[in-house]
Amino acid sequence: MLLPCDFQVGDEAIEDNSIKNFYYKCDPDARDEGMDYEGDVKLVDLLQNTNSGGDEGVDLSKDVDVSSITVDGYVLDIGPNSIIATKTLMKQSELVLIWGTAGICEAGSFQEGTKQIVMSCAKTPWVPPKQPSEEEEQDGIVETLSPSKVLVLGDATSEWFLRFVDPDGSETKGDLVAAGVVNFSCRNTVSMVGAIGEYISPALEYAMRRPTAGIEEWKYDILAPVEGEEEEDDDDEDEDEDEI
Repeated sequence: MLLPCDFQVGDEAIEDNSIKNFYYKCDPDARDEGMDYEGDVKLVDLLQNTNSGGDEGVDLSKDVDVSSITVDGYVLDIGPNSIIATKTLMKQSELVLIWGTAGICEAGSFQEGTKQIVMSCAKTPWVPPKQPSEEEEQDGIVETLSPSKVLVLGDATSEWFLRFVDPDGSETKGDLVAAGVVNFSCRNTVSMVGAIGEYISPALEYAMRRPTAGIEEWKYDILAPVEGEEEEDDDDEDEDEDEI
């Protein structure tokens, strides 16, 4: 499991109403931009056990007791070292599931984490691929720019994927899958509960009555049959005939 090793901390909270208002009423011509943050922001680095106002190197060879670190403020985004570690791991992965944003994207100061993750795994067919240099061709270096398969879940996650990848919507038309940006996208996360981890949520007990056997069964518009249900119905009919 990869945990953030540094993060951006603000001294003022961002109210939920402000986030919702900006999310639904953003400027159509600046959909990928965030609102201004009036508080002070500092970088807290767990590996260095220090607070700093800028990017600094991290000594990964030292064991740091992070239990003594007190965060005075609000954690609103991941830091640069966490971004690098996440992007490196994603490039080594064949399948990436993104469910939720890394920071408060509605605030411009805390978009970098999510934006870097999005741009690292999103495919942009309308952008010409980068041609390898002569040195890379000679050395036989082949860099994987993005994972093989990318799954995006959640309304906010899908929305910010669209805003960062295609701010004006001219290429994707609001559809990440049809545009070839990701392999799967679902804004309604409630419909996905139970498909991952084979756990049936009480919210779906009437829509789905058994765990899914595979990806081809990610359909919730048809009730899945329950074993033994037909036999019980036949027994009831036999009892009714006997009573008559």
